[in-house]
Amino acid sequence: MSKCNICNDRGNIFHTDGKLKMCQCMFHDVWSDYLMPIKGLFPISSKTKVNIPKMINCSQIVTNTTENITGLIKIMLSEWFPEEYVITSIEEINAIGFARHNNFNSIYEFVSYYRYFIIDMTIINTLRAKNSGWNDKDTMILLELIQAVIKTSRRMILLIRPGIVEFLKYYRELCIGLNNFGICYFHNEYQHVPVNNCIKGDIYE
Repeated sequence: MSKCNICNDRGNIFHTDGKLKMCQCMFHDVWSDYLMPIKGLFPISSKTKVNIPKMINCSQIVTNTTENITGLIKIMLSEWFPEEYVITSIEEINAIGFARHNNFNSIYEFVSYYRYFIIDMTIINTLRAKNSGWNDKDTMILLELIQAVIKTSRRMILLIRPGIVEFLKYYRELCIGLNNFGICYFHNEYQHVPVNNCIKGDIYE
């Protein structure tokens, strides 16, 4: 059995700040469990090599591509680990915001519990999105969550399907709010949410 050249199999090392920290070799034993939830968001199963995009650790909208999930995993291992993250949905956030959730009574309580949030909106429930009442509630609650995330220096990833046109169509007001908060959109490169290109037709038909 080979020994770790860094810690000689002790499992920990003294960092430059003088504090005792876990050695890199120990991380591999827990990385697999840590990444298990996010691996379920890969759009397709592929063994071909992908180009990892240059993403930064910030709150952002990310399109769900193999390359982007790989880039997100790189951020998670280098910046997030070992702090806990949660993958959630608009339905769950709505339940929390209106005190109908089993574990959390408010958005503030939810945000206080985790440091990193991945909101999976890759599948848009068009019936829900077309209902003006639900759409308004979803937008209000999501913006409340994002505001709390920003104020507490946490991170939020809003995951959508490739191409932002559909998302803009159904969540125009949300996109405007995201743009006002300075949330960028990543698809191959960072750009502002193109709210000026929002479809202005009535979706509540």
